[in-house]
Amino acid sequence: MYDITTSENSYELVVAIFSLISLDITIIPTDNRLSDKELVDLMNEINVDFIIAENNSDIFADKYIPLVLEKDRVVEKTTEEINFKQWMKRSNALILFTSGSSGKPKIIVKSGETLISNIKQTIKNDAVS
Repeated sequence: MYDITTSENSYELVVAIFSLISLDITIIPTDNRLSDKELVDLMNEINVDFIIAENNSDIFADKYIPLVLEKDRVVEKTTEEINFKQWMKRSNALILFTSGSSGKPKIIVKSGETLISNIKQTIKNDAVS
């Protein structure tokens, strides 16, 4: 499954991303300044299953999922760990786009394992400096 996520940085966005990872879904973060038409074009190009966004637009039809946390469903504390193992095996865990400054934006596909490895290396490098 493929998901486009468009939002300003927020607690809700982080929860949504971790939830998608635990469900083994490819994440496609996008610039929250894209127009509805640009998002729909992107959705059609990649054939995404759904879009998580702060604001609904009729143009997204039945693929729209609101980015909100239902306060009565938020768990304060849990001993359950988020399992990244299945998501890390995905060769297409994360799909990014270049800025498109030289024309149409290019697609960059990262595996889950590569992304987690990059994060671990960044943490290691920051600890040294």
